[in-house]
Amino acid sequence: TTTASLTRTIARVMLGRDASYVTVTTGPEALLAVDQSRPDLVISEFMLKGTDGVETLKKIRERMGTRVPAVFTVQKIEQEYVKKRLPPRSAMVVRPFDRFTLEAAIRSAVGAT
Repeated sequence: TTTASLTRTIARVMLGRDASYVTVTTGPEALLAVDQSRPDLVISEFMLKGTDGVETLKKIRERMGTRVPAVFTVQKIEQEYVKKRLPPRSAMVVRPFDRFTLEAAIRSAVGAT
């Protein structure tokens, strides 16, 4: 199972079978996707082509007018740097991760206990 398919499966289980998802690889693609669909959750790699996930999330939230929750996937070497930059209603998970770690990060981001 790839990280992307594991992420989609877990997000669907946690958000419900009707949860939809869009896969993008750059910040600009993410912004275009948000213009077409209002996500309930953003799961993003921290490093994106030409930008980073935190900057992209700020732009997504501005466009949506809401603080959509987010989970960032990071490499171990990025962990301390990202931890200092995490915006409210977001969490991070270090790659590689298992379903339990991702589930806990999603719960943390959406505010569920």
